[in-house]
Amino acid sequence: MHAVSVAIVAMLLAGACAPAAKPAPSGGPQAIDARADDALPPPVAKGKRAPPQPGEQVSPVIAFRGHAEHWSIHIESAGGYAHDVDFTWGAGSEHATGRLQYQPQPGAVAGAPILLAGTLDGGAGGRAMRVEITPAGCTDDGDEVFTHTVRVVVDGMAPMSGCGDLAK
Repeated sequence: MHAVSVAIVAMLLAGACAPAAKPAPSGGPQAIDARADDALPPPVAKGKRAPPQPGEQVSPVIAFRGHAEHWSIHIESAGGYAHDVDFTWGAGSEHATGRLQYQPQPGAVAGAPILLAGTLDGGAGGRAMRVEITPAGCTDDGDEVFTHTVRVVVDGMAPMSGCGDLAK
């Protein structure tokens, strides 16, 4: 009986000294190697972009919202130089989404416009779009103060100017 007790105590101690096992994912039991998990990048919440990797070139625009009386624009980084754009105009009667790319300007100085160019998708096909975001105080028609001015040029439309803020 004493030998059986010693064996049970030895098994309990061996289990207590071993590293704790990670719970299996809800998809069912499977072996998980803790060292393999450590090599994976941290999960990114939906709607958030992953942190830049070393050496990756990224746009200075994480997110931007701008507007004027009859239009509004929302730009959000999709990682690297890519951005998703959501544009509403015609006092809200027209809406389209698209993709923009940050256009780095060699030798740009502080206060120079941030340039994004790409395509706005719509019912009649894609239209070229260019957005210039300039760090300069701006007050809209409702006397609200913003940190940036924005100029939006869409192929086939008159240029539009307004105010907005970059996400920090």
